[in-house]
Amino acid sequence: MGTVYRYKPSSVVAVAGFWSGNTLKVLGDLCQQIYVKAATSTTVFDVSIIDPDTISIRKFTNITGVMNDLTPFPMSGINTIEIDNATVVDETFTVLVCVLER
Repeated sequence: MGTVYRYKPSSVVAVAGFWSGNTLKVLGDLCQQIYVKAATSTTVFDVSIIDPDTISIRKFTNITGVMNDLTPFPMSGINTIEIDNATVVDETFTVLVCVLER
């Protein structure tokens, strides 16, 4: 069994409906969870995970309120998490990304 790396900034604000943040360098293993929750339960937003080669490897659209994806996928390097098209312009979000490193 390996170590679970948790990327969780204190709280983020999607200014003008957009926010982006980078993970620390992931050695390469499986992302186990992506959790994004808006402060307002009716806020609609999109979430993207972008790899070090600027390829969007995961895209979730029209999420309302909270997204909790538990589908494992490979992740390595420094990845970018983006929140976009939020219907509440300066919304606060909770973001959590968990990666199992062996």
